Amino acid sequence: MQQEEQAPTPEEVEQHDLQDAPRNNEHPSEAPEEHHHGAGGIIGIIILVLLIALGGLYFWSMSDEAPVIEEPVQPAQPAPDPVVEELMQMERSDELDAIERDLFRTDLDAIDADLDQLEMELEAALEASM
Repeated sequence: MQQEEQAPTPEEVEQHDLQDAPRNNEHPSEAPEEHHHGAGGIIGIIILVLLIALGGLYFWSMSDEAPVIEEPVQPAQPAPDPVVEELMQMERSDELDAIERDLFRTDLDAIDADLDQLEMELEAALEASM
């Protein structure tokens, strides 16, 4: 039987690589290459610092302005309606005679006058849109 070749051991591989590698003193003009791997990180840090500075300037400029104090908005007071005013004049008694007097004094004929006007406006708007 033939002898099988055995795989080289890690020590033998390392020794072989060292023998084949050029030595620094053989070529003094050729310096080993230096790799700069930090340029992307430095640029990222500079951009981050600039963004933080711009954000700080923005908030600082916003705080210099005097705060505007808005007065609360008062709801508009509608013009007094005569019908409402009349209804407010009713007696506060819960006796039957007082309730009947208030009922007979109340004018219910004009109760839907606003509804008739609203209906006419809606009909006019529908005809205009056709």
